[in-house]
Amino acid sequence: MLGIGVLILREVLEASLIISVVYAATRGIPARGRWVGLGLGTGVAGALLVAAFAGYDHTMEAYREAVEERYRFYSYGDAMAIL
Repeated sequence: MLGIGVLILREVLEASLIISVVYAATRGIPARGRWVGLGLGTGVAGALLVAAFAGYDHTMEAYREAVEERYRFYSYGDAMAIL
């Protein structure tokens, strides 16, 4: 349970860092909050679509194979390894 909590904390911190960088880089763009929100929503929708079409069994099999082959996920590896 502690491991899951640490993983979630790390992912939330990573996401907040990326969003902060995007906000800083788009400082002069009008309605940047709307564009950043749209980008976040699109990313979440894409992840949900991949999960929906792949299905639970296929996704878990991909993770099992990745663990057996000792793939190194690190920051963004989960999405890259499954796709």
